[in-house]
Amino acid sequence: CGARFMSTVQALLELEEKRFRCSHCPYQTNDVGNFRRHELIHSGTKPFKCVLCDFRSAWRKSIKSHMINVHKTLE
Repeated sequence: CGARFMSTVQALLELEEKRFRCSHCPYQTNDVGNFRRHELIHSGTKPFKCVLCDFRSAWRKSIKSHMINVHKTLE
């Protein structure tokens, strides 16, 4: 019963109109943090940089993947 109630609540939340809408694409969210992260895609801002080369990214996890795949290290 509890699981069904939560899925109903979650479905209703997904139907509500989103507060933050991207002006460049169809992305919408109610979470300001997610919206700000999404805006990095369109702004070209890449605050994270590899310490071993000039690779930059908007996301820290991309730097971690880059370090593993390109430099074979996490340090």
